[in-house]
Amino acid sequence: MYTKLYLVKIYIKVYTFINKEVICMTTAKLFENGRSQAVRLPKEFRFNGDEVIINKIGNVVLLMPKDDEWAGFVAGLSLFTDDFMCNGREDIDHQERETL
Repeated sequence: MYTKLYLVKIYIKVYTFINKEVICMTTAKLFENGRSQAVRLPKEFRFNGDEVIINKIGNVVLLMPKDDEWAGFVAGLSLFTDDFMCNGREDIDHQERETL
């Protein structure tokens, strides 16, 4: 695995090569707008509309278009291969728990 850095205007593109597959990650600049923090998105990451749905999972922040919040999920379904879970999923043993 090796990484190359390219400076593009105010954004940094990081190309990581893992198993001969290129994964491109672009960084964006943070800035203060009044008492809020804002992110300056590169042109190729801009959203249509005036609002986005935001969610934080650990230290990862997700932004999704508010007008079509299921589009990313539906598009992601095509990324699964035909053999994904072809054998079903493994049954796990039932756990006995104390009543509260």
